[in-house]
Amino acid sequence: PISSEKNYIIDSKSQTIPSYVLGKEKILIVDDEVDILEITKYFLIDLGYSVFTTTNGLHAKEILEKEKIDLLITD
Repeated sequence: PISSEKNYIIDSKSQTIPSYVLGKEKILIVDDEVDILEITKYFLIDLGYSVFTTTNGLHAKEILEKEKIDLLITD
């Protein structure tokens, strides 16, 4: 189905992002596709999040043991 909702893209280089939109949390992204990791990482960093990335489950476990991660994104 086609949504009637509008999609908005915020470009932090050309617009000021209101402070209530910016995140402060730590996010861990685990994906075996490096391109997906990089795109997602840069988008979230622009929104103010601290982002950790890895392609490896064991490395993800190490990060989780060392850091207080607020959100884990994986495929």
